[in-house]
Amino acid sequence: MMFKKMNKAPNIISKFFYTILPLLFLFPIACTEKDKKDMASVPSKGNIGEIVVVMDSARWKSKMGDTLRSIFSSEVPGLLTSEPYFKLIYFHPDNLNNFIKTHKNLLFVTSLEDESPSGQRQQSFFSEQTIEAINRDSSFFMFAKQNEFARGQEILHIFGKTDQQIISNLSKNKEKIRQHFNQIELARINKNIFKTENTDLVSKIKQEHGFTMRLPEGFALAKSDTNFVWATFPGKQVNMHVFVAYKPYQSTDAFNHEKIIAWRDTIGYKKMYNQKIKDSYMATQDYVEPTFKQLVFNDKFGIETRGLWKLQNNSRGGPFLSYIFVDDTSNRLYYIEGFILGPGVEKKREFMRQLEAILWTFRPAGAQAAVAKDVQN
Repeated sequence: MMFKKMNKAPNIISKFFYTILPLLFLFPIACTEKDKKDMASVPSKGNIGEIVVVMDSARWKSKMGDTLRSIFSSEVPGLLTSEPYFKLIYFHPDNLNNFIKTHKNLLFVTSLEDESPSGQRQQSFFSEQTIEAINRDSSFFMFAKQNEFARGQEILHIFGKTDQQIISNLSKNKEKIRQHFNQIELARINKNIFKTENTDLVSKIKQEHGFTMRLPEGFALAKSDTNFVWATFPGKQVNMHVFVAYKPYQSTDAFNHEKIIAWRDTIGYKKMYNQKIKDSYMATQDYVEPTFKQLVFNDKFGIETRGLWKLQNNSRGGPFLSYIFVDDTSNRLYYIEGFILGPGVEKKREFMRQLEAILWTFRPAGAQAAVAKDVQN
């Protein structure tokens, strides 16, 4: 199930994507300008979380393909069942037809040392100036373009002078490349889930707690307490929850991983406890270690945590995603989290991606919308 609303999602696409824009002319061979115009007028196709990869078959089966799979097909942390970040769908360049070209997400991989007919076909997407730039500058290895063959489409070209150069750049920029498509998916979710939203609840939270976070229509207030607010969405497939806790910031010790989990468990015990049922309070699952990642949230240093939650009596559980960061203006340390309960739903990746999109709309009163940037690749 998908919510019905959303605006802009964070964009971490590096500026260098666009520095060589005047040099790059990306256009499909065997396509006239009229063909391209007609194709670009149709909506893009494909499921959320899918990427069509177009590259030479020998390279797809080699270390280059293995590196791509390690980027996009690695498991999303903090889920009960194994789910990849993205589903990759491979096509040989010779099989690239107009239907395939209209997929939502396209990834072209081109090596200049590929002298085969399919390699020459891939290289014909580039101008002579671009090929010169690729030969001259090994740091120039990827370029993004939107709506080339269909509306709402994202195309990423990855290229290099040699196979080894491509593999090296892929290996050094795994997080950046994966996050590129993740941010595109968040933007699409934004447009969908925030078509209608609970503005009354958002205003109430702002008035009582001094921050805002956009909430789709259907979310309702579960609890508003001192330094804490919790909203829920009782969906048909899963129940979705977001909560925010805050306290005065004292030291960088707050970003210690053990301290983050300890605060989370304190919140779960004090704020999310059904006293009518023994041990019915939220805790962090300990048989699967949470994962932590440094990033920038609202232009501030933060830590992303993904893991599994449970009720202490083990009657319920599921995945969670959280961010911890400091707002300097109010000197508040914020912990914001989204978690879901869906015992009958095996695949939960896209529900968690929806919560990620919601959490990234958080901002202290008067601040600009959050912008995600990785501190480490």
